[in-house]
Amino acid sequence: MYRTWWAQRKVDGVFLVDLQVRDRRIGALEELGMPAVVIGTPRGAGRLPAVWQDDRATPPTAILYDNDVMAVAGLGAAQRMGARVPADLSIVVWDHSALCEIVHPAFTALRRDIPAAGANAARMLREAAAGRPPGHLAGTPPVLIVRDSATRPPAPATS
Repeated sequence: MYRTWWAQRKVDGVFLVDLQVRDRRIGALEELGMPAVVIGTPRGAGRLPAVWQDDRATPPTAILYDNDVMAVAGLGAAQRMGARVPADLSIVVWDHSALCEIVHPAFTALRRDIPAAGANAARMLREAAAGRPPGHLAGTPPVLIVRDSATRPPAPATS
């Protein structure tokens, strides 16, 4: 894809995100000489420049996980690193589940009405398939369920 874009002069350069171990895109872009910038750690970026943040020098005070399983893994990693949840690090989960309630500390999570969203999407698809294009529909906003895994961030350091 990059070779085609570059040969046809469809792009002037690209951003690379979500690098993989031994990411094949790095070598291809270096070989082409296409301007590219990695968004993320320079580890594995080859000769390409990278834009990133040193989280060890400016550690996060909270992490928002996409789901409960990722949050459990994150909690384990935080504990192995000696971080106390929530004193040092707050954990918030994007999708509430029963698992959020039974882990320790219990996870703060967003509760969204997934069945209603699915029903609305199915209804809209049925309307569209019948030749009646539906309009957009905003669902009910999520509710933040605050539990033991989150606290207020620490006050900023003053100089």
